[in-house]
Amino acid sequence: MECLDSSYASLKRDTKDPFKTPEEKAMPDKLRFYRPISTRSDRFAKPTIWENARRHFYWAVRARIAKSAALVDIAEASPNSTVECRIQSLDSLVQIDSKPEYRKIAEALEKLDLSQTIIQLKVGHFLHRRSN
Repeated sequence: MECLDSSYASLKRDTKDPFKTPEEKAMPDKLRFYRPISTRSDRFAKPTIWENARRHFYWAVRARIAKSAALVDIAEASPNSTVECRIQSLDSLVQIDSKPEYRKIAEALEKLDLSQTIIQLKVGHFLHRRSN
């Protein structure tokens, strides 16, 4: 921090001066202000926010992967359908709440058996191709 901010460097240098009294060496308020965030004791003001962060992101990624895999399966079965249509059909199969939890989404998508839906989509795609 000293090499980045000359005023911080001069304040810190003054606190280490051997000719100053202990009162003068006391860390001034300005130095506390300039102190880098990594040395502040209050840098984690709200630890409860990040308490479950790793778990949250784990389930978010797992839900995203499960949803992507299901959408790929649906896309292979019905290549002419739009992305919105695929998402809508997947959401109707899983029945996700408006305020979902990633863990519930991931578990629901992983338990979901798409085999009947894939067969119906393939038959529908085949019949559509034959009629054209």
